[in-house]
Amino acid sequence: MSRAKYVERPSRVTWDPKAQYPLYYVPAFPLALLRYRDLEEKDPLGHDWRSALMADIQARGLKCPLLVCNHQSMRNAGGSLLYPDLAMLLNKPWHLRVGRNRRWALEKLQAKTAPCIVTGHIDALDVEAELITTPERLLELWPDGHMSVDRDMVHVYGKCDPTAYEYPA
Repeated sequence: MSRAKYVERPSRVTWDPKAQYPLYYVPAFPLALLRYRDLEEKDPLGHDWRSALMADIQARGLKCPLLVCNHQSMRNAGGSLLYPDLAMLLNKPWHLRVGRNRRWALEKLQAKTAPCIVTGHIDALDVEAELITTPERLLELWPDGHMSVDRDMVHVYGKCDPTAYEYPA
């Protein structure tokens, strides 16, 4: 059985009051609606630390929500002319911005929904949602790493490092 070490670190949130989009917390976002670039079974270095992440999620639950973008300036994020993100061609407006490894682990655990922070309007979804109106509330929901809500884009950095996990034998 793989063991996971999780390093608790202080997080911080900065929020531009001129942000052009709303933020919502959706406790049970349907994973089937997400657009994302799929991952290999092992990371590019050949480590299988995602199994440790999966075991940690199974034991403790998902501690940090996924970040899903639906506002216009973020819909086209994730690709370039030289290396296009082929998943962008799918007819799904919900772009998984942060949390591909967690989504992979949830898929392996056969989860159908996950807690998500969603940018942009969610009128098309029939889900329970909470409008996030203060940086303090966002900080309560985002316990891992730093999030910067800018005028047109959300930036996340300082997330949990895979080296904080013990690789399974």
